[in-house]
Amino acid sequence: MQSNFLSTPTDCPTRERAGWTGDIQIFAPTAMLMADVQSYLHRYLRNVAAEQYEDGRIPPFIPSADSKFVGRSIICKITSSSAGWGDASTFIPWSLYQHYGDLSILRKQYASMKKWVTFLECTARQNRSWRRWLLGGPAAVEQYVVDTSFHWGEWMRPGEESVWSWIKGIFLFPSAAVPTAYLAESSRLLAQTAKLLGHVEDEAYYSQLALNVKEAWVKSFVGEGGRRIAEDKQDDYVRALQFKLLPAEMESAAIQRLLELVQGAGHHLGTGFLSTRHLIPTLCNSGHSEAAFRVLLQDSPPSWLYPIKLGATTIWETWPGYNDKGDAYMSHNHYAFGAISGWLIEGLVGLLPETPGWRRIRIAPQIGGGITSASATVETPFGELESKWEIVGDSGDVSMCHTIPPGTTAELFLGGKGPHNMSSGTHLVLWRKGAKRPEVLA
Repeated sequence: MQSNFLSTPTDCPTRERAGWTGDIQIFAPTAMLMADVQSYLHRYLRNVAAEQYEDGRIPPFIPSADSKFVGRSIICKITSSSAGWGDASTFIPWSLYQHYGDLSILRKQYASMKKWVTFLECTARQNRSWRRWLLGGPAAVEQYVVDTSFHWGEWMRPGEESVWSWIKGIFLFPSAAVPTAYLAESSRLLAQTAKLLGHVEDEAYYSQLALNVKEAWVKSFVGEGGRRIAEDKQDDYVRALQFKLLPAEMESAAIQRLLELVQGAGHHLGTGFLSTRHLIPTLCNSGHSEAAFRVLLQDSPPSWLYPIKLGATTIWETWPGYNDKGDAYMSHNHYAFGAISGWLIEGLVGLLPETPGWRRIRIAPQIGGGITSASATVETPFGELESKWEIVGDSGDVSMCHTIPPGTTAELFLGGKGPHNMSSGTHLVLWRKGAKRPEVLA
């Protein structure tokens, strides 16, 4: 992060050094937990709005060498339509509001957010892919399916790092499930933003759009009651669950299928850029924390710990990192897959804002995988929030120390038990195994 957060958040400091929107869309929530990036990302988003096309498309990297200020290239025009990348315009402002509790970023970026969602909406309504012309589809929902324009898709899935894989996945057989899912989620975030800003008509319009797109997504890409989604890849199920795209009655089937895919991969990652940071929390939140920890601590490729075994001190752009000849492949300093660090703070240590801006805090550590201790510090708008826990001997008891910032309150949970309420200050507690509440030691 330090070597990429320079004048603009770049993808890598060695090769492209470009402010790719997809990379920072993925990593921004993690960056906020690691440093005060409020002004830095405000500036980035101002540049996003400044270089946004009139029809709502967004260049794939900001600043763009092909902006309206220096000319428009055909490559930039084609790639500016990609979902997951252009959605940086909606996801990052919302994440900034959640972390800092400052509505100003939503006010400043609202027009840009709306233009991007309108572009995806118009793409769905006005265009139809060659595949649907030939094979057909649910006619009643076609106007809500994004199956044309250029999309990077679930970039860099394991085993799909070759140029031929890119050609197949992007040009020949692209998945409409990915951009359609992003239209649903960005529409939802835009509706929530409109509500906060008092734009009543927009709130109603985009809330309904989000519901319509979700319905279209389910009818177009979900089969067998949730056991078959899109291409039947790990990320298809992660995205469905993370964006809450499925009806409640389908969620358990989707969770079970995701677990089967993870187990079938030997508890290895099968996700690319867009979904890797959501895989572990999705498994944990669905009651499969044991499988999540096995993936987290896997040390053969593809996994986070494999590069560390090879001596890596930074995150790589690809899981193998080297080609068949043993030569370094792609970037070896690329933070996108490192967004898992956010879960180590939010999940393993358990620090989450209960309300935007951290005035009310939720502490709910997820303990497992043989990990015996963890700690983290987050610089909130109210000051430092610190939490650490340690398993005591063989008893299974958990010793905890929490420092709550002035002007805030916190609720402590463990294994679904709680809450234990804490005011500002330092709290030392012991949560005995099986107990409903902790013992307050200091």
